[in-house]
Amino acid sequence: MTHFQFGKKFQQKQKRSSSRFQRTLSITNISLSSFCSTNEHKGFELPGKGSGKGSACCCKGLGGDDVALPQVSFDQDESNLFYKIEFASEMHHSWWSVGLNEKQFLIIKAVVHPPYVWFGHVRLKEPLVDECITTEFENECRKIIITMTKSDDTRWRLIGAPQPEDNRIMPSTEVPLDFYPATIIHKEKLISGHYLIAIRTGCEYQFSVPVAWHMMIRIGDVYKPYSPIKFITAQQEAYYKILDNTKKRSSSTVTYFIIRIHPGGEITPKLLVKSGADSPTDLELGSVLGRFDTDWLYQTDRLLIFAGGSGIAPWTSLIKFIKDRPTFQVKQVVLILSCRVRNLEDMIWHPVWVTLSLLDWFFYVPYATLTSDGEEPRRFTLESIIEDLAQIPNPSGTGKNLKQRGVASGPEGFTDSCHSALKKLNFDEEDILLFRG
Repeated sequence: MTHFQFGKKFQQKQKRSSSRFQRTLSITNISLSSFCSTNEHKGFELPGKGSGKGSACCCKGLGGDDVALPQVSFDQDESNLFYKIEFASEMHHSWWSVGLNEKQFLIIKAVVHPPYVWFGHVRLKEPLVDECITTEFENECRKIIITMTKSDDTRWRLIGAPQPEDNRIMPSTEVPLDFYPATIIHKEKLISGHYLIAIRTGCEYQFSVPVAWHMMIRIGDVYKPYSPIKFITAQQEAYYKILDNTKKRSSSTVTYFIIRIHPGGEITPKLLVKSGADSPTDLELGSVLGRFDTDWLYQTDRLLIFAGGSGIAPWTSLIKFIKDRPTFQVKQVVLILSCRVRNLEDMIWHPVWVTLSLLDWFFYVPYATLTSDGEEPRRFTLESIIEDLAQIPNPSGTGKNLKQRGVASGPEGFTDSCHSALKKLNFDEEDILLFRG
């Protein structure tokens, strides 16, 4: 029987901060040489009459693209403050995250060009009534207006004091970490050791997550990155929308993850410490970070996606991104999913991938790697991959010289095998992206 479907370690410990705000250790050596040699992106004073001074970077970077710092200002009425940030360059709503800690520390992150992020950090002149904020976008998401409630009707002359890291552009992995109280509202077993977990954050944290980026989950003093998922089919979206509406508070956000529970781990066992939807009391979520850039996919004839178990998580948002953009320049997607299960029906989201494989641009190659009754398990090998790929027709309008790219996510040994397979298939290193761990 064929299993082929045709169809139309990063982890940091750090002392807990009372403000839930930390300076992260660098986990990358990405150079900042393309920015100002002095790196003096200083904080600036913001007048209180709505005519705040912006600040422009003195350089160009990222291949010559203008990465000028945004114009920043604030306005107010009797009850509210309106903090406004506007970029000259193209933005997207999923590139913004805004948080308020201790009713006084405003933290803004905006992706200017993956993996680079503009970071804003202001200590407000005085604490607000509560930590709730609202956000509104204008000018095709180039401008965000953050609304906060004052403690009284006094006019503010200054909004507050910019913090040392304020108004900087840096790789997302070097941006200070920020965390916000969170609650688990749903747990759902997918396969052995793998769960879909829904985490709710409150009105003090307004965010979206770019395609194939991550967030930090923290319990106690330990935190680790995990990739939020996106639902692919209308049936999935409808089911979990009902769950959101019945279990979330007003102005809260529910984020879904597919997480493998490691019995000896410092975070994941605590997510299941109690039955039902109970949460660790010190659970926190925050710190959107990543490096994936959808521009990397332009003019791709075939995209190979390798996923081992929970390694499917980052690629759910990528597949959703391509599915929702019929004109996007990826002609064909091949998902090669490996799970430690006995039957194909038990694969993570198997019905979803079978449904999607009815579209002529999507192909699904599942590997159920445990022995089932009367059958040998599928071995994830270079030979099996080559054999499966040989059965897939080339995208229409392409010749023999396909422009192929490959991505992989899963346990380190799995991604190492994927990398070796892609090199054997003559993929250039620049056309390979791996997420290990």
